[in-house]
Amino acid sequence: MISLLLLSVSPGINAPEVESLIIAGLEYAYVEQFDSARIYFDDVIARSPANPAGYFLKAALVQLKMMDECQFTEEDEYYGLMREAIKRAEVLIAEENSVWAKYYLANAYTYQAVYKGFRKE
Repeated sequence: MISLLLLSVSPGINAPEVESLIIAGLEYAYVEQFDSARIYFDDVIARSPANPAGYFLKAALVQLKMMDECQFTEEDEYYGLMREAIKRAEVLIAEENSVWAKYYLANAYTYQAVYKGFRKE
């Protein structure tokens, strides 16, 4: 669902310690250990609050969990995280034209479109 390929190309806005947290969180997400993955993505947000990565990845995790369980009780959190990811990405794009920020921005919109389609909105 979330590409590890880009992480291996260049860390960009992701410092090495943040990159390792992202990878660990993704590994838990892939095996549907949502609570464990959430801990790592929360740590990404805490260590790098200006980076859209943590917000986007946590939102993608919430989306995966809601769609997997067909329970949509976390929509407010999901949309709040996506809004935050978009806001943080737009700031980085304006300040430094970050390719990574563009990646997270595009994915935030794509994931929301997929989710709205899934919910028939």
